[in-house]
Amino acid sequence: ERGSTGTGIMVSANGWSALTAIDPSLPAMMRARGARIVRQSVRACAADGTELRSFSMDATAFRERYGAEQYNVGWARAHEVLASVVPEDAVHCGCRLHSYRDDAEAGGVDVTFEDGRHVRASLLVGADGVGSAVRRLLAGDGACRTRYSGQLLWNAIVPSSAVPNAHADGEVEFTTCGSDGQAILAFDAGEGETSWYLTLREGDAPEAVRSRLASADATADTTADAAFGGFGRPGVRDELRRIFASWPLALELLDATPEEQIFERRLADRRTLRRWQDKSARGGGRVVLMGDAAHPMIPSQGQGTMVTWEDAAELAACIEAVPATGCSTCPPRSTPSSSGARAGAQWCSASRVRRTWVDAQVCGRGGARGPARGP
Repeated sequence: ERGSTGTGIMVSANGWSALTAIDPSLPAMMRARGARIVRQSVRACAADGTELRSFSMDATAFRERYGAEQYNVGWARAHEVLASVVPEDAVHCGCRLHSYRDDAEAGGVDVTFEDGRHVRASLLVGADGVGSAVRRLLAGDGACRTRYSGQLLWNAIVPSSAVPNAHADGEVEFTTCGSDGQAILAFDAGEGETSWYLTLREGDAPEAVRSRLASADATADTTADAAFGGFGRPGVRDELRRIFASWPLALELLDATPEEQIFERRLADRRTLRRWQDKSARGGGRVVLMGDAAHPMIPSQGQGTMVTWEDAAELAACIEAVPATGCSTCPPRSTPSSSGARAGAQWCSASRVRRTWVDAQVCGRGGARGPARGP
């Protein structure tokens, strides 16, 4: 089954452009599930909770400045919108990739799953996230090593009626808490829901958490997600209440959230890849990566989903440019491997993602979290 990690996303101008290019019906459906953002407020506080300064911006000006307004939406709702334009019988959950190989004679790629099933397709798109199995096969274990930023994040989505002081309709509230890396974010996610996030540097976490992290670092496979994180760790809400005791907003958010709905994780990325396409004999040019599978980034700018949608729009345009060829058992359009359009788009996309990735490092790793580092 498709699940949720209790997250919300901010849909900005580049995301709207990408959705329109993918399917013109998507933007209206996405807006209907989200909240139109009218104001964003930032507060800087001292470590005791005293507000030092604040400012807010009129988010309705984004249309004139960037060409589109910002909407925020729960990721599970956004996922439902995207899935609504895909035929139901084309979606199969619980499929774990085992291997793939090019079948030049048939003009497709043969995909094998862990349960023994086989599928032949014109193209294999690895959009399987930061722990991508396609990336591992395409680029090797060395390209799949997790790089932790030194910051922890907790998040959930709750009814807005349960947190009346968190934000007004259509508003975003962001508070820094006087300690590098410690912050509170709450925003209207549409449909009467609030998405909230708390962040903290690993070094400032409770001793019990630091011990779990050290244990995970010592025992976990460095090419896989460490054994830390997920929903509902016993005691997590009380720990966060102690850490954020000086901030009524954080306490209100925590009080409104059942412990089993609090999702925790270590913020991390992986090194960027110079090539997102498998042109080896195994892949035959018919295997490509997109989104977090290709370029996972720390969510400092809220651009991970937007850039993924841009990837999808560019890939769709590249496929559209390829003449229909051969594979009697596949859809009529074949691989982008021989297309000059794909090579050009891959270069443009990689350059765009690198710029966003570097900016995210500056925001997400700057200051006490260390300097930005390249791939």
